[in-house]
Amino acid sequence: MHDKIQNIFHSQKFFTAVFIVFLSLYMLIGLSSFQDYNVSVDEPIQREHSRVAYKYINEKLLHRQIASLADLPDLQEYEHKYYGVAIQMPLMLAEDLFHFDLSPRRIFQGRHLYNFLICTAGYICFFLALVKIFKNKWYAFAGMLFISLYPRFYACQYYDIKNMIFAALNMVTLLTLVNVAERCNITNILLFALAAAITTNQRIMGVLFPAVLIGYFAITDIVGKRKERGILILRKYVLVLFFYLLFWFAVTPAAWVSPIRTFYETFAGFSHYEKWNGTMHFNGRLVTCEERPWYYLFVWFGITIPVWQIALFAAGHVYAAVCIWESRRRPADLVGKHKWLACSLALFWGSVGAVIILNARIYETWRHMYFVFVPFCCICVYGLRFLAEKTGRYAAGAAVAVCLTVQVGWMVYNHPYQDVYFNAIGRKYATEFDRDTWHMSNLEMLKWIARNDDDDQITVQGYFLETAELVMDDTDTARIRIVPDDAEYIVANYTAVSGNTLSYEGYGEVYTVWTDNYKLGSVFRRLEQ
Repeated sequence: MHDKIQNIFHSQKFFTAVFIVFLSLYMLIGLSSFQDYNVSVDEPIQREHSRVAYKYINEKLLHRQIASLADLPDLQEYEHKYYGVAIQMPLMLAEDLFHFDLSPRRIFQGRHLYNFLICTAGYICFFLALVKIFKNKWYAFAGMLFISLYPRFYACQYYDIKNMIFAALNMVTLLTLVNVAERCNITNILLFALAAAITTNQRIMGVLFPAVLIGYFAITDIVGKRKERGILILRKYVLVLFFYLLFWFAVTPAAWVSPIRTFYETFAGFSHYEKWNGTMHFNGRLVTCEERPWYYLFVWFGITIPVWQIALFAAGHVYAAVCIWESRRRPADLVGKHKWLACSLALFWGSVGAVIILNARIYETWRHMYFVFVPFCCICVYGLRFLAEKTGRYAAGAAVAVCLTVQVGWMVYNHPYQDVYFNAIGRKYATEFDRDTWHMSNLEMLKWIARNDDDDQITVQGYFLETAELVMDDTDTARIRIVPDDAEYIVANYTAVSGNTLSYEGYGEVYTVWTDNYKLGSVFRRLEQ
């Protein structure tokens, strides 16, 4: 019986069936639920950035004037020109094909679908990269599950067109990095350069990938057996850098006038971003970016990443220590059989360390650092394999399956608020930290008001309610009027609130959006006099 079970698990057909079933279910659920999410506070802003870039591209390359975009500023004079929007150009082309006459609901729900598809493509690339790294499809599949079923990723993949798309592009670029390191030919170099360039356009931290590849080349040329001599050994360096910079220049319209200055100013601007001066809720108090402690990221990791994944991450470091000890007399192993473990550690700790050392401005949870969850999950898979070798594959696999099942159950129960996930430790302290920073609950609260109030005109006050109206039914938005004060209803958010208590003089709480034991938002109605 045991042998039969082993044969089933080792069967290629069985794995293929499991993989296809999971991916089909994931796509089906995504395609049926992308309309459940509100418009985040950043989405209209990011769309505006892409509109400005699209206008510039049409004017400079096609000599085409678009009447619907005529009032937008020139890209070179635009305050936010350093935001990379290359990945959003297909969305703008789609709007153009419909003569920029789509309704806001169709525009933003279409963007949510596009986001989901890009992220799903990223997960598949991550799986393919892990297959090459671990030479085992089950471990690669486990890594794909770790990242695609992480609750915060699952929700944000619909509406976070900056950080989640950057994380997805990191997965795509990781696959091309693995390919070019395993087989350095012109095709793989071109694919890597293109992927890394688009990733860098999305966020300047994408420069880590060419830096890692160049570093890998240098180390292998120094400690490895060189197969090339003289000028030939420099060929791969020149090709990687040349095509990477060429592609980055091509997909970054802001750089078309002055590429060197644009690259420098983009890096300088986003490493110390000063345009956000608000406060965030951290450990029970409101703090600014300047007051953020050095351990800010570690606290957020510790309370929002599943505890079992943190345990696997720790096991991965134990395995790394074992590898370093065993390779003390064979340093070439670190760029040989252990190179992807070393790469994962370098990408994770290099990124986190840079934020701490440079005091880079990050705020409102750790969403700006979502890309480090990619190497984090790589290290988790190393930890899983290490534990499986010590405890048995089936025991380790069963434990992970149980943990993932519980996690998916939480996601289903708390849909569509997976982005406020706190782990078993963090839930006890969730009310002392930022919660619904994207104001996702506003949509549910406005819909509740519309369902439960029959008045032809309903006045509502609150923050970022306009974004929710973008995807509401026209009949509801026609009845709801957003006012700055003295409204019939107040829609409140608990992001900057310690605890679960809010009150407004003359108003009573009539509806609340909960997740676990913490509130995301409340509706308050004026009390009858």
